[in-house]
Amino acid sequence: MPKLSEQELKEFELPTHTAEEPSKATLNLRVTGDNVFAAKEMSEGGGTFYLLAHHMTRWDYTDANGMAVPITPENVAKMDLRDLQFLSAILRARIEQALENAAQAVSLDEKKS
Repeated sequence: MPKLSEQELKEFELPTHTAEEPSKATLNLRVTGDNVFAAKEMSEGGGTFYLLAHHMTRWDYTDANGMAVPITPENVAKMDLRDLQFLSAILRARIEQALENAAQAVSLDEKKS
């Protein structure tokens, strides 16, 4: 039986990663109903920052003094564009896959009735 708030964590090496400056982030790839509604806002920008902040459990971003920076929509918006696009594409694909799977399940249920 599925559990609410169960996570499916995966660590990604970001495009800005180098041997001298490691850059990784961990995303929770479990898609929930609220993700689907927020995904509709992704094209408006703010939805992307919210979703990534909501799904990211760890990152290597720091401030100018080398201190860890909290994962918030405001800080996600300040990410290097390459990293932002990379993570956004992963999350968007996962949400689209979940929507497609749900639509297929509904279609199968309708055929049974």
